[in-house]
Amino acid sequence: MAMSALRLVAFDLDGTLTRGLTCLEALAQRFDVVDQVARWEQARSEAEITAVRQGVWHLLGAKAIEDQAGHFRDISLAPGAAEGIRLLHQAGIQTVIVSLAFEIHVRWFARRLNIDHVIATKVSSSGAFRHVFPSTKPTLLAEHAATVGIDLSETAAVGDSFGDVPMLAAVGTSVYLGTAPPEGLTATWHLPHAGIDAVADRLLNNR
Repeated sequence: MAMSALRLVAFDLDGTLTRGLTCLEALAQRFDVVDQVARWEQARSEAEITAVRQGVWHLLGAKAIEDQAGHFRDISLAPGAAEGIRLLHQAGIQTVIVSLAFEIHVRWFARRLNIDHVIATKVSSSGAFRHVFPSTKPTLLAEHAATVGIDLSETAAVGDSFGDVPMLAAVGTSVYLGTAPPEGLTATWHLPHAGIDAVADRLLNNR
């Protein structure tokens, strides 16, 4: 991708924009879903993820988001997260979180960081799920980008785990923050544990 074309940056949430506890780990002990969350963290197939996700939602869905959000404050943001997002916005670049987590949880972090859009697992008022899986991240991101007139070649993605590989492989520029890139991933940049301000600086200064 010609970096001058950069118009959108997509971020994973857990482990990328945040560090340490995941959203669900922060809620697990408070709402007695430790076992279910542990199974979710270990799940690999879409069938496994779906089953555990629906079970966790059944337990958490009745809890007011205000009650849940209080525990999100225990989650550390990545170094330079707010500054990095601000720098991207000042340069006219849109931002989006693409996460397997529940949309209601992801939106809390999007508001905190002033991120433009959210793509996450959605549960309708009727209880129907629109799931996000690693394999569907690229399609959902492409659909979102198209709605704002942006191509994936004009998009960068930032992630930290094997679950981000399909999204990272689909965009014009990829930034991998994990310790060692998963097999088969050739990221544009490998910046282990970098702050989001450093990621933004790399993207903006290599356009």
